[in-house]
Amino acid sequence: MGKLINTQNNTDIIDLDYLQSDDPAEIDRGIRRSLKGIHISVLSSALGLAKAKMNKVFKSYGFDSMNAYIIERAKEYNMDVSNMRKWLKIGEAYTKYKSELDDAGFNEVHGLNKLRYLKKALSSCPKEEVYENIKSMTFDDFYDYANGKKDEDAINENSSIEIKGNVTFINGKRAVIISNDLGKNATRFFKKLMEIGCESLNRGLHLMPVFLHNRREVERFRRMLPDILKAIRSSSRKK
Repeated sequence: MGKLINTQNNTDIIDLDYLQSDDPAEIDRGIRRSLKGIHISVLSSALGLAKAKMNKVFKSYGFDSMNAYIIERAKEYNMDVSNMRKWLKIGEAYTKYKSELDDAGFNEVHGLNKLRYLKKALSSCPKEEVYENIKSMTFDDFYDYANGKKDEDAINENSSIEIKGNVTFINGKRAVIISNDLGKNATRFFKKLMEIGCESLNRGLHLMPVFLHNRREVERFRRMLPDILKAIRSSSRKK
């Protein structure tokens, strides 16, 4: 198979010999090298864009701003402009905080996109905690952490939520009381809502109401839900 070639200047990019092998270990090594190459390529582009902005390289090519330069380069290489803007932010953060990131043992595999929110995290959170979290947290968790979002739906990871009769207790204190005057069906309905809600919160999940007009919509929504969740979670991983 040889190598994947950059057709514009004939330079080697990735060795593809592993694709001719039937050895699982060699195939796995080839995949790992290729995936690592993606991270390195993004970081290299990010650092290059940051340097181009710092040195005002765009002026040398007749552009009046870095954004105009990015738009033209994105068009030239059929790239997503928004991704290139993200890479610029990554490069700027990596350049500015490189020493601290190196000391913390951060590398591209820990998630380069999180670097876009490093400055914000450092502005409101303890430095050592930030550098530990940028390595260990998922992108979504670090984004929330940097923006000061608390897991309000979960109340508190140590909260005790319990239902006794018509009363819901949080940490032993009465929080919600369902009146017996509502009638049997209404009482049963609201108790069921509380049970489902408390079970979800105890498991650290998030709740969101969905308003549907009739039973037909309910059935359609139930059938579509697995695909909706799959699409949402796939989108989150690409952030």
